[in-house]
Parts: sequence; C-alpha cells; structure tokens
Amino acid sequence: MKHFLLLSIPFLVLSTCKPLERKVMLVTLPIEEKNDSTLILKAHLIDYNPQKPIKKFGFMIYFDSDNINNPDFSQSPINLSTSHPDSVHLEHFSLLYTDRRLIIAPNETKKVFVKSYVFDNQIHFGNVEKIELSYGYFENISSTSTSITFDYVIDLSEDCLNNALYNFQIEFGFYYHTQPQPSENNHIGKISDVLADDFLLTCLSGSPQFRKTYTITNLQPNTTYYFRFYTKRVQIRYGSEFRVTTQP
Repeated sequence: MKHFLLLSIPFLVLSTCKPLERKVMLVTLPIEEKNDSTLILKAHLIDYNPQKPIKKFGFMIYFDSDNINNPDFSQSPINLSTSHPDSVHLEHFSLLYTDRRLIIAPNETKKVFVKSYVFDNQIHFGNVEKIELSYGYFENISSTSTSITFDYVIDLSEDCLNNALYNFQIEFGFYYHTQPQPSENNHIGKISDVLADDFLLTCLSGSPQFRKTYTITNLQPNTTYYFRFYTKRVQIRYGSEFRVTTQP
C-alpha cells in the first residue's frame, strides 16, 4: 500500500502541472544610419519557452514629417520581414532597409519610426524606436596623434541638378568638441563651408554624390573628439555626428 502511494504522488504532480506558457520579450534597438538611403535595423529577442519556432521576424517602418510622437502603425506602414532557418536560437537580428525616400534636403526634417516583431502562430511586437534623418554622412575617417581626416558625402539623388541649384550657396560645416553633441553654443572648433561651384560640378560630371575631404589639425593626442554636421539657411539645423580618438 505504501509503494502504491509513493508511485501515485509523481503522477498526481505531473497531471496537475499546466503547460509552460510562452513568454516573449522583444526589444527594438536604436536605429543606425549606414548612409543617406540605408538604415540598419536591430532587435533583441528573449524567448523563455520556445516550444514553437519563430517563423518570421521583421520591422514595421513608418515615415513622418509632421513631428508625430505616437505614430499610427495601422496606417499602411512599410513591412520589412524575413524567415529564419534556426529561429529557435534567435537572439539578435538585424536587417538593412534601403529607400530613396530617406534622402533629404538640408532644410527638411524627417523622422522614421520603427517597431520590431516576431511571429510564431501569433505576432509579438517590440517597442518603437525613432530616428531623425541626417543630411549627408561621414566616410573614410582616419586620425594621427594631432589630426583627423574624413570625407563628407551628400547624396543628391536622381534629380541631382535641381537639388544642387536649390541648395546652392547654403552654408554648411561642422562643430567639434571633446564632449558629445557639439553645437553653436558648445564647441571648441568650427569648420564653415558653402555649397558652391564644386557642388554643381558634381552633377554635371554625372555623379549623384557630392564628396569633400576635410582635415582638422592641431589636436591633442589620445583624445576623443565629437564632430557634428550643420546647415544654415535661415536657422541652424544639425545633422549626423561621429566621434574619433586621435592616436597616442
């Protein structure tokens, strides 16, 4: 009789346990700009009980030009998704999103909102991330102990000549500092330039990209500097930022 009771206890425990409920935590990570027309979208997935494999992951993308703080993703967002062959072990994932509509003029303000999701037999959403698009981007960044050199690239898109004429004689440049977010009121150095004849010649040569190289000298060794792009028509508008450390 005692043996019967001992054997029945595990059976009773197993029969009363509920199936493990799937719990998914999904975090949309900050959006990065690869260049003028490409965004790098990333997310982090924590799947507590992957009984059913994640069949698909992706991002919903929403364009906004009116400073909407809470975008309505039900209003025809762009859906960027892909399947994953080993999705049970999926933890970090990323996709590149390329769209010519990401290219903007210096006097525009455009924001992109992104929400990640995964799908098994139901959809699980992550949080919303947003980015204000930059005008142009940095490439070929290098440094010595006392100088920093970089290229600044502006994509003028297919309508190159009209874009160049519209932006002709606009002041642009860079603020730099040893602190993040240098600005008109917070900088230790400034480079000013004007979109002039070389800007127009870029289009006339058949290239849709304006590229110019800048070198900043007399810097301190082994020091991190932050560079921030700006344009000025009537008021200053800030763009992308990068940081680089000089050599020892």
